Amino acid sequence: MTNVFYGMVNAQNGTFGAAGEPGEPDSPRPSVTGPMRDHEISEAVRAFATPEGYTAAAELLADRAVLVLTGEAGTGKRTGAISLLSRLSDGGITVLPPSQTLESLADRDFVPGRGYIVLDWFGVDRWDSPAEHEYQWSVLFGCVANAGAHLVLTCDRGVPTGRTAPSVPWTRPRVVDVLHEHLRARAPGEEGTDPGGDPGVPEAAEKAAAALPDDRSLADVVAVAEGIAAGEDPQAAVEGVLRSSSRTRVQEWFDADPERRDVADATALALLHGVHERDYEILAKRLHHRLNRAFPSTAPLEGSSGRTAEGDTEKEPDRLPMLRRRRGAGGHSLIRVRLRDDGWLVRRFPGFAENGDRAEVLRQLWERYDADFWNAVESWTRTVVGHETRRVFLARGLAALAGIAFEEVHDLYLDRWSRRGGGDGRDTCVFVLWSMCMDEGLAPVVLRTADRWLSHGTPAQAETALHVWSGELGVAYPTEAFNRLWSRMLEEDAAERRLSAAQSIGTLFGSLVDRGGNGRAVLRRLDDGLLDIRRFGSDRINRTLLIIAVFSALTVPTSEPVTGGPPPAHEDDGPDDTGTGEALDGDGRSPAEPGGGPDGTAGPLAAEDGQGREALGADPAIARHLMLAPDQIPTVACLWVETVRHRPVRRLSIEALWRTLRALQRNGADAQGTARDLLLALVPMLRPDERTGFRTSFVSAVRRCAGSDPSTDAVLEILAGVFGDGTDTPTGAGAGPGPGPLTKVTTT
Repeated sequence: MTNVFYGMVNAQNGTFGAAGEPGEPDSPRPSVTGPMRDHEISEAVRAFATPEGYTAAAELLADRAVLVLTGEAGTGKRTGAISLLSRLSDGGITVLPPSQTLESLADRDFVPGRGYIVLDWFGVDRWDSPAEHEYQWSVLFGCVANAGAHLVLTCDRGVPTGRTAPSVPWTRPRVVDVLHEHLRARAPGEEGTDPGGDPGVPEAAEKAAAALPDDRSLADVVAVAEGIAAGEDPQAAVEGVLRSSSRTRVQEWFDADPERRDVADATALALLHGVHERDYEILAKRLHHRLNRAFPSTAPLEGSSGRTAEGDTEKEPDRLPMLRRRRGAGGHSLIRVRLRDDGWLVRRFPGFAENGDRAEVLRQLWERYDADFWNAVESWTRTVVGHETRRVFLARGLAALAGIAFEEVHDLYLDRWSRRGGGDGRDTCVFVLWSMCMDEGLAPVVLRTADRWLSHGTPAQAETALHVWSGELGVAYPTEAFNRLWSRMLEEDAAERRLSAAQSIGTLFGSLVDRGGNGRAVLRRLDDGLLDIRRFGSDRINRTLLIIAVFSALTVPTSEPVTGGPPPAHEDDGPDDTGTGEALDGDGRSPAEPGGGPDGTAGPLAAEDGQGREALGADPAIARHLMLAPDQIPTVACLWVETVRHRPVRRLSIEALWRTLRALQRNGADAQGTARDLLLALVPMLRPDERTGFRTSFVSAVRRCAGSDPSTDAVLEILAGVFGDGTDTPTGAGAGPGPGPLTKVTTT
């Protein structure tokens, strides 16, 4: 996966988010909300096992049109909601954000025949009276029923729903029923026959259910069904799953009372999965020392002398510890070393033996060790946060821990880091929350956290929340993200946060383009805003902030790194006992971070470092978006004209246009046509008195920034063609007058 970071990040050899193996490519992730695809619905209900109470829930939904399923995590509430709605709704299913209130749901225009789901609903407002809850529920019942739609909300048992809520307790289906449905769905059958009619299916399900412990996850139950469907004996399938299960192996490893160095190694790898071997060894050793301080050892240190029972000194052999050998085959039963080609060298990366081991190691650590252990771990993480590469891997590890103990991650890390006004801790806090968004089960937790910081947090926490909304949280909930950032841009009291919200809208657009999301809506909303917000009078400040948001969207780069020479083998080891990191550049601010000057020279997401060099990044996000959505060229051209007219960002806007045209020129004939169409749409939108100045400024920007870029001539030829002459091309450079003085234009 990729991300647009608001600070400079070097995550060499790493993938951000909850990917499988480090470096493994990740496909674009759709948003958590929005219409479900047909194959998603059919896959969810294909082998659905109905739990106790399903019939009562179906009857209540059919009668009231609204239903609340309450139950613990892992009981199948999401699948149950999809199954219930698929039986009653023939117009598809739409997933709504969990932050929806009863009032906002009642204001929605429900489509007749369509089903709606609110997963992990936050519940009603605890401060409203029971009478208010009853009234809100009655209004919602009428709205959904009158529209001919159906709505299902899912939440945990402890979430307040109101006394009149149409609630049904949801329980996990029986193991035997889950096995039976999955075997029935997988059993081979001739066309026109029911494969579930195989008499061996119920018998196999009964045998496997009797041998499978009740506390096994539904994933293990499904794995058993897959084994049986592949031809295994039910008993053998159960034993195979239990034997290969991360839970069983990791629990047995901890039950054997491993040495403290092994525990430190496993902890460091669980929190820093993906770092290469040298960094891992350095950091695991530091954690080992921290644990020794917290829990002084009574055993003699390696290579030191000990005493026998009689008190005589016994000399131990002074050997060097062969720790790396223990991670090879036949050594550490949880950790293995894998070789991976990074395109330059074949490097060694430690990892867990199985994919599920990492989460289970964190679970066992959390269940077995007390606050002294976790305080030592927190102290150790301070030596990691100051390192720009390692803190990204640490963020992924803390996100994995948050799935097990979010309270610990929030109180010990996120809350503290978010209260700091920028710096390494704030960056790591954002990265943790972004990584959590890769898990659909944790995305609502991140949404709730960011909203709480926006509404009730400190100014620094509100600033942190804006950055969280502009990245992975915005990809998961794009409509909610834009609405949050838009309202903060126009309604926030603090000028700094209004500016940050405007810049974050552009970053949100870049994140959506990077992650395969829908950036169309962002550009449409910005274009509509330019029509609605006037240039002068009381709207002048809002108009300026809107121009900054537009400029940010047009200049934000994609996050794919520029290909260059071979990367360094490893980075500096960094400080050992401090949590401070080195400054990112001369003034302690990343070139990609917004500057503070009103003249736009260090404006939001500027693409230069102040010395005429392009900042590290890839093609502009707007270039990639136009290649995928050429129908939005008129909208983009209109937005660009407005930024060209805004004097503080005029020069940077024109240079960004050059970079976009250059990026399109490099991507084949279709993209080159898109570049020509963009200029053809943009130039006529300029007033006649603006066109000469624009042309002069554009040619100057090209000649200043292009250098020996082979795309220069092609872009200038497009410009000359748009203006109907060849004075800007190399062959026509002497056919007309040279660049004249810059023509002034009306500013906003």
